[in-house]
Amino acid sequence: MLLILPLLAACQTAPGTPVANGPAQMGGDACGASGYAGLVGQSLGATSLPADLNMRLINPGEMVTADFAPDRLNITVNRAGQIEAVSCG
Repeated sequence: MLLILPLLAACQTAPGTPVANGPAQMGGDACGASGYAGLVGQSLGATSLPADLNMRLINPGEMVTADFAPDRLNITVNRAGQIEAVSCG
């Protein structure tokens, strides 16, 4: 058991090292979220999106998969149907 501890310690990230955990760290804006940032605050029903857009709509309290698809646009809406956030993933 004690022999494995040094091996586990070697797997730790050094303090101050950035960790890749979001679109900015994992390759930028592959889904084009910055182009849709102007939709935040608007009603989803009044929004026109391309039919071939690779997107995922996230409703309040809805469970989503943890898979990260850098080319997929996530659109998060509130209970009133207003867009709260757009992001890649």
